[in-house]
Amino acid sequence: MSFPKTRQSDSNAPSHALSMTGGSCLAQNNLFYSATADTTGVSLHSLRRAELEMNLVESSEEGPRALALGEGVVLSENISAAVVGTDVVGLRTGFRISNQVNN
Repeated sequence: MSFPKTRQSDSNAPSHALSMTGGSCLAQNNLFYSATADTTGVSLHSLRRAELEMNLVESSEEGPRALALGEGVVLSENISAAVVGTDVVGLRTGFRISNQVNN
């Protein structure tokens, strides 16, 4: 699925360009852009399948980044995930992936 070009250009815009919990997601050929470095581009949680193909998650080069909290792609507790050709530019954390391990 291709989403409309997402731009965050003011402080009233949502802090996540794409956020999803449950189900499955295929995001391909997208630009997720934010004018600030305090945002999350893609946040996917508890999905059966999470696929990111050929996406760009980018923040503006303007403004200080020393205290920025931005994250490009956050994946957690997904049963299956694939990230192919997805670039993150200008955010403090590029990819954060976490799953609970049951022994």
